[in-house]
Amino acid sequence: MDHPPQWLPLHGPANWYQGWYPPSWKFSEEGPLVVLHPPNSDDALTLSVIWIENEETDLREQLVEAAKQFPRIRNVEETQEDVKLPRSRATLIGEASLDQPASWWKRVFQPGNWHRWRLWGFQEGKLVVVAAWVRGLNPDPEAESIARMILQRLELSDAPAALPDDFMRQAVELAKRKFPLLKCEPGTDFQIIVGESAINLVNFYRSYLHNPGRFEEILLPALTTLVQVQEWGSEQTEPPFEAVKHRIMPMLYPESLWKSTLSGFVGRPWIAGLSIMYVVDEARAYWYVRKELMERWELSEEELHHFAIENMHRYFDEHPMPLAVGAAEEGDNSMVMPQKPDSYNACRLLSDDFTSRLRQLLQGNVAVGVPGRDFFVAVSLRTPDLVENIRRRVAADFRNMDHPLTDRILHLSADGVSEFAIVE
Repeated sequence: MDHPPQWLPLHGPANWYQGWYPPSWKFSEEGPLVVLHPPNSDDALTLSVIWIENEETDLREQLVEAAKQFPRIRNVEETQEDVKLPRSRATLIGEASLDQPASWWKRVFQPGNWHRWRLWGFQEGKLVVVAAWVRGLNPDPEAESIARMILQRLELSDAPAALPDDFMRQAVELAKRKFPLLKCEPGTDFQIIVGESAINLVNFYRSYLHNPGRFEEILLPALTTLVQVQEWGSEQTEPPFEAVKHRIMPMLYPESLWKSTLSGFVGRPWIAGLSIMYVVDEARAYWYVRKELMERWELSEEELHHFAIENMHRYFDEHPMPLAVGAAEEGDNSMVMPQKPDSYNACRLLSDDFTSRLRQLLQGNVAVGVPGRDFFVAVSLRTPDLVENIRRRVAADFRNMDHPLTDRILHLSADGVSEFAIVE
């Protein structure tokens, strides 16, 4: 169904459903729960997902169970609903008192008094989405109509992706089938063990969520490379510095993931929840530099950083990056982004020369979004409406990138690169 052009994309967990919502509404996630708040109101629309084993299960029973998550309810009844969706559906209405803590409701709605609510259930096969509209103490009379518009545009996946645990299990089964002589088993922190090495599944799972039918195509090349690397000798796994010094590159990476899953590799905190890590670029892949290897090379972190930045400059001299430039109505440049993806696009922001060029091109200070490794978008601060639109778009894109970086915005000024201060 068509949506207003300014609305932002809405993606549920594991891409089980998708839709659109107004940019003025506040979006947040509470684990698998999606919460939307209209502006200047404490009303709330929540979306949660239920898996059912029997597709013939009574949808109303599922809503009754969902309503029991409220601390106390009264005046519950089934009603006819005017949300026109081409699938089975059910609707309950009632009232709830939220003055007692119970499940996730206490984190979403304000306690006290009785709140009117409405539950919708939408089903596609074994997938059920439960939407809840709860009126706050200061309800917006138009907000519930907009909530219905959001639900009218909600599309449920007819081939939903597997949950993370199931994805990991399938990954182990694939590895066992393709490499039967190697040990293959689940690891910790969303990793699997293949032979003597571990592979983190986070980015592969993100790719899979967009293309559930390409599971093997997404994962098998990485598993094959992992097995091939295990066959390398010390010349490949512990190369002398002179053999790789011209292929060391910087790589931006989420700081939290670096510290939790790659703590044995060289990195340094940067800004906006990002860290700078270092990779050795191979013909079809790259590998991160381990701390013990840097020590074996007798390099300091500063020296390694210096080589990486110099190599990055040379890389883009040899591989120029075409930029797409957008202009405002008055003709001045207002937005810049790379025309094609590149694994090192985002780390160009580590170059003082490049950030200076962006500021010259956009004639002043710049806001930059870097939702993923391969992409950035730079916007002139002279166009505040565009900055706000890009900020919201970056937040949405970040949740769906294969190699996500940050949903925060960077600020390029004469003083360098910093995090952009958002004034709510």
